[in-house]
Amino acid sequence: MRATGFAVAEIDRPDRLKDQLDDSPKGEPAVHQPGAQPGPELKFEHLLRGTRLEVWDDLTKSWHSLHERSVVASFGKNEIFKSNDDIGHLQNPPLSQVPGDPANNPFYVHEVLAGWDGWSLSAPRPGKLVIHNPSDHAEPGRERITDEQETTVNPGLGVRSSAKHGSLPALRYGCRYSFRIAGVDLAGNSVPMNRDLPPEVSEAQILAAKGHLDSVRTKMLARDNASVTADLRSRDKLRAPTLGTGGGVRAEAERAMASVMQSAASVRVRPELDTSEEDLAKLIADADAATVTVPKPFLRWDPITAPTFVPRVAYVPGESLQRMVIRTGLTSAPGVTERHIVPPKGSELEAEQDGRLDQLMREGKVARAYAIALKERGSLFHKEVQDIDNPKRRVIQPGIKLLSMPNVTEPKTLEQIQDPEVQPAAGQYIVHDVDNLLVPYLPDPMADGVALVFYDAGADHKFTNPRVLQSVTLKYAGDWPLLQPLRLVLHSAPRLDAEQDGNVIRVGLPPGEQVAVKVSSTLNDAHLKKMGLWVTSPINDPNVPDADRQVLAAAARDGWLWWLTPDEDLRLVHATARPAIPPKISRLVAEPRSANVVAANLDGVLDVHGASTDKVELRAEWTEPVDDPTAPEPSSRTTREVVVKHNIEENERFSLLTFNPNSAKHVGTRDAEVPLRRAVHTLPDTKARKVTYQLHGSSRYREFFLPDELPKTDDTASLGNPVEVNIPSSAVPAPPVVYDVIPMFLWDQTTEPEHPFAIRRSRRSGVRIWLDRPWFSSGDGEMLAVIATGDPELAKDKTDTVSLWARDPILVSSKIANSYEVPVLTAWQQRAVQLSLKPESLPGRPELHVIKPGSPTAGDKVINAYAYTPEFDPGRKRWYVDAVFESAGASWPFLRLAVARYQPNSIAGMEFSQVVATDFVQLPPERIGTLSRPDKDHVRVSITGVSSATNAPGLTLPASRPDKPEQLAPLLIKSHRVVATLQTRGKTSGSDLEWKSGTEVPCALAGVDATTYKATWTAELALEPAEQLLTPGDSDDLRVQIEEYEILSADETPGTPGLTPTERLVYADHFYL
Repeated sequence: MRATGFAVAEIDRPDRLKDQLDDSPKGEPAVHQPGAQPGPELKFEHLLRGTRLEVWDDLTKSWHSLHERSVVASFGKNEIFKSNDDIGHLQNPPLSQVPGDPANNPFYVHEVLAGWDGWSLSAPRPGKLVIHNPSDHAEPGRERITDEQETTVNPGLGVRSSAKHGSLPALRYGCRYSFRIAGVDLAGNSVPMNRDLPPEVSEAQILAAKGHLDSVRTKMLARDNASVTADLRSRDKLRAPTLGTGGGVRAEAERAMASVMQSAASVRVRPELDTSEEDLAKLIADADAATVTVPKPFLRWDPITAPTFVPRVAYVPGESLQRMVIRTGLTSAPGVTERHIVPPKGSELEAEQDGRLDQLMREGKVARAYAIALKERGSLFHKEVQDIDNPKRRVIQPGIKLLSMPNVTEPKTLEQIQDPEVQPAAGQYIVHDVDNLLVPYLPDPMADGVALVFYDAGADHKFTNPRVLQSVTLKYAGDWPLLQPLRLVLHSAPRLDAEQDGNVIRVGLPPGEQVAVKVSSTLNDAHLKKMGLWVTSPINDPNVPDADRQVLAAAARDGWLWWLTPDEDLRLVHATARPAIPPKISRLVAEPRSANVVAANLDGVLDVHGASTDKVELRAEWTEPVDDPTAPEPSSRTTREVVVKHNIEENERFSLLTFNPNSAKHVGTRDAEVPLRRAVHTLPDTKARKVTYQLHGSSRYREFFLPDELPKTDDTASLGNPVEVNIPSSAVPAPPVVYDVIPMFLWDQTTEPEHPFAIRRSRRSGVRIWLDRPWFSSGDGEMLAVIATGDPELAKDKTDTVSLWARDPILVSSKIANSYEVPVLTAWQQRAVQLSLKPESLPGRPELHVIKPGSPTAGDKVINAYAYTPEFDPGRKRWYVDAVFESAGASWPFLRLAVARYQPNSIAGMEFSQVVATDFVQLPPERIGTLSRPDKDHVRVSITGVSSATNAPGLTLPASRPDKPEQLAPLLIKSHRVVATLQTRGKTSGSDLEWKSGTEVPCALAGVDATTYKATWTAELALEPAEQLLTPGDSDDLRVQIEEYEILSADETPGTPGLTPTERLVYADHFYL
């Protein structure tokens, strides 16, 4: 919407002309005949050849003709007369008709009689003429400027006219103007009218003026009510107003505007109707009221545009004029970007109509006024700027460059675009690398500052319009036309902050953040009253509360009303090559898988920086053992894969991972605004594994970086925190393949309790279970479980599913109370297990104890599973498990194990494989040996353990088991031979082959327990030479060898009748002095 003056129209002119055309045949000329009736009487309106327009303004308070002029006539180069006063007129607007059928082709006529833009209607404006002649310049936009109107006729009589000096009033914003029109007859005469208003008017004239004003008001109201605007407003009134909430100027403006829509009686306020009856009576005193307009203010109807942005330096990738970008990336990048905020461009005519040049003209400073007017032609592309003090001088504009985007094909140079007919190529832009930019053109005379509206601010406030927080207004320094632009500096900062220092506005933006700004112009109160859209708005309806009007006036001055001061978007961006804050997994778990299902459903909470994160990948990594029987030994394999990808909303902070987002249920009445995202990890098999999950974030600002500046896909800085998630096995392990079970010893050396001059060495018995490959059928952490129970009833008819042990039937030995209760643990460890405590991790002992599923839960009547971790033997290329048993109370017991693979990391019911029974194996009896120093000349040795009576030749075993020491001792003496031998070696020798044995010393049976069959054998050996008394165990050249043999009956030797005695080594050990 733009208006440069007034248009004077005759209402209902088509109807009047139609009546005149209907009467025109009656006035056809005819020769008057004597005695004939006279022709029709012609009145003044029938003899009109045109009209004259006069204007009254409230500055001079008098009427001015718009047709007075001075005329200069010449013939060729010779003047006939000059400066001859004359008065012109307007010809009546002609009728027009589209060519065609006359019978069905109406005439068209315009209601506008004349328009006035501040100059004479009968003389041209001074100045040069702009002519576009297609024959000379075919391309559009090419024009020629000349001092006089071109003519195509031969030189002859010439007439030039100019407006009469001092005859025209000034057309200024805010002033009121009234027009009156007078007809001009065929002779050029018109009705004389006074220029000055009468000082007084009568009551009758005032009454007549009131009636005329009421008539005008009624017609205008009817026209307004029939308009589209009134129809739209009536629809809006049917809806209740939506009032803003919260505080500040913005919220008050929202409430005030809602009040206006409900309170205003009219859709448009007409300030001309506020004229008093007396003032109107004076204006129409010398004329017909129908020929005089009601005084109307001259207002500006076009809005004040937003400021212009000018970059200071070249754009970085992704940056544009209205998108300021600083970057934090892999390579060094400028941490600052700047924009000059320049007042919007105005025109000389706008400045003139705002009265900006009036004072200079009154003071006679014509040259300065002319220099200011010349500045209108300046632009931001010009290297030189018009000096406003000297119309003949131009000032150099420093720091100006014309730059090109990469896609420009035919760039122009800065020199080329100094020609106003040459424009920069698409993709070229201008920069001004200076601290203080000199405005090269005339600023808009009504723009006095800048409004910055951060419309995304206040997310936690509930406003009907997101731009309801109070905007920041900044005034331009300096006076028009020397307004000083502002300079917006965007820099990196740990938090969002801002500071104004003179004409510099510094905004600090954290990495990964962006701020949206609406930028508009502000104006002062005086200029607001000159804006047509404001003055005629329903805001000024008398029914609107004054408080609401004041609120909206403040909003208008601050540049918030878009229809007065339209805005431009400006986005401040701190781009990062990767998310400013790596995405974090706050919580993540895997739901238990169903039996034999490979997919794991994940549930968790993601914490992301939505402002800088465009999408996230949930990456998984795990390392699992691989036991390939064809490989020399087991190895490990690391797998990495992307589980899911999700796009992230710009304002997102938390989101939830779940298997089925559609199944979410609300708890309470509040709506859940947290995004739900599906996460299912399809694994390659059902094995147990511990998976490390990490979120990998991709930057929302990738477009602001070149491809080689972006992080690689394996960039660790883009990864969030690792979270290890346990995914249990969902299938039963494969049964173990037992290759062999062999006896095994576990040796232990300590100081003899309560005796500092003695050492004790213990030998425990166990087995080594050799296992065929492969292992890890159910994943990492797979163990071998020994299955046992203390209740025979639990293994009834299923003896192969539990371990068993029993004594050797050919030996007279201690009893084994329960063949099912295999002593895997010591007594105190067994008690700890009964109290649900984890057994202590000792060599050859189980690491875990669990109750096998399906066992009763009452007391000790359970099936126990003792789990061991297998180890790999590279030499034999097999796995093995060492199991030591608490068999100190048994001699040569037979042991048959029941074993199964056990995966502790399994879903319920899938922990154990099928049970496998091993072959029988005999456990050697346990022994405790002690070497002590009674004095420096002797050493004493003792061994203790459960013994048994054998079928040695000549020994008759009793029918019943001996239960007294005197009965048992002879049997053990005949069944065993225990000897001790002192061995020496040179002090400098280190080979085991150099030990030399002395005389064997038999060990005597020192005592026997007929209940447990535990026997102790002892011997004392002389030391020659004597050895220093000290705790044994440190010598490397003197030791005692102890050996225990069982005497058995062997098959007959050929040629010798009867059984042959033979010895079996039961125990052998060395004790170092």
